[in-house]
Amino acid sequence: MREPRPDRRPALRRFLLPSLLVLLLALAAPPGAPAQEDPDAKEPGAPYVPTPMGVVTEMLELAGITARDTVYDLGSGDGRLPITAARLYGSRGLGVELDSGLVARSRRHAREAGVDSLVRFVRGDLFETDIRPATVLTLYLFPGMNERLRPRILREMEPGNRVVAHDFSMGEWDADSVVTVRKRGGVQLPDGLFDGREEFGDRTTAADTLLPDVDAGTGRATLYLWVIPADVGGTWAFRLPGGESGRVRIDQRFQELRAAAVGGGIDTVSSARVHADSVEIRLVADGETLRLRGTVDGERMQGRSAAGEAWSARRTGDTDASILEWEG
Repeated sequence: MREPRPDRRPALRRFLLPSLLVLLLALAAPPGAPAQEDPDAKEPGAPYVPTPMGVVTEMLELAGITARDTVYDLGSGDGRLPITAARLYGSRGLGVELDSGLVARSRRHAREAGVDSLVRFVRGDLFETDIRPATVLTLYLFPGMNERLRPRILREMEPGNRVVAHDFSMGEWDADSVVTVRKRGGVQLPDGLFDGREEFGDRTTAADTLLPDVDAGTGRATLYLWVIPADVGGTWAFRLPGGESGRVRIDQRFQELRAAAVGGGIDTVSSARVHADSVEIRLVADGETLRLRGTVDGERMQGRSAAGEAWSARRTGDTDASILEWEG
C-alpha cells in the first residue's frame, strides 16, 4: 500500500510568509532610505544601504574632522564613516548598529584598515546611545529618526560640536550649511575596503544601487551640517563698557535669536547672533551704539566691544514669558 504523501503546506507557509514580510518592508521604504525605519525594531527592518565613498569623504570634510575629534556614527552599517575618519584624520570613533552581522563586519574592516585602536563598534539602539562624548555625529537615517534625535542632540552635545547628515534634514532646525556633492569618487582605503560593492546574503550587488538614492538620476547627494549652538535663551543682566547696566530678553529657536531691551540703561537691541559658543549683540545704550562680541559659558557671557572695552552679562533666572514674535 502506498504511503500517504506528506503535507508540505505548513512548511511552505513557514518559508513564504517571512519572505513575503521582508519583501513588503523593502517595498515600503522610501527611495534612498537607509536601514532601520522602525526605531523600536530589534533588527533592521529595511535593506541596508551604504553611504557611497564619495559622500563619505565629503561628509567628513564638511564636518572639519581633526585628530582631536570623536566621531559617532548612529546606524553605522559596515563602519565606513568612523573608519575613514580615523584613517584620514586620526580621529577616534564609535559606530552603533543594530545588525550584529554588520557590527562584526565593521570590526573586521577596522582591523584591515589598521585603525582598530581608534574606533569601536557596538551592537545597540541608537536612541539609547550616550552621545555626550561625541564631538561629531554622522547620520544617514530616516527624517523622523533625525527629528526624534534632535532634542537630545541639542541638550547633550556641547556648543561647537557638529552634526552631518546624508540626504535627510532635521525638520524645523535649519542647517548651518547645505551642500550637494557627487556620490562617485572619494578616498579609497587599502585592500579594496569599501570599493563600492558589498555582499548581501548569497549575492553581490553595487552598494549604492541596492536601493536608489534620492538624487540617483543625477549621481549626487545632499549633505546637511549643523553646529550646536550655546543656550542663550532667557533674561540677561548686562554690565556694559563704562559701567552702565541693563537687561535684555533673548528668545532662542535653535541657532536663531530674537532680542529686546527690557529695562535699565539699554534702549534697544538691533540684532543678536549665536554660533557655537560665540555671541554678537548690537544694542543702543544711553544713545550710544555698541557692538558686543564674546562667548557664552553656562549662565554667563563676557567679551569685548568693537572699541576693545570689556563687558559681561549673567542670566538672571527670570521666567518671563516670551515677548517676541517668531515669523511662521
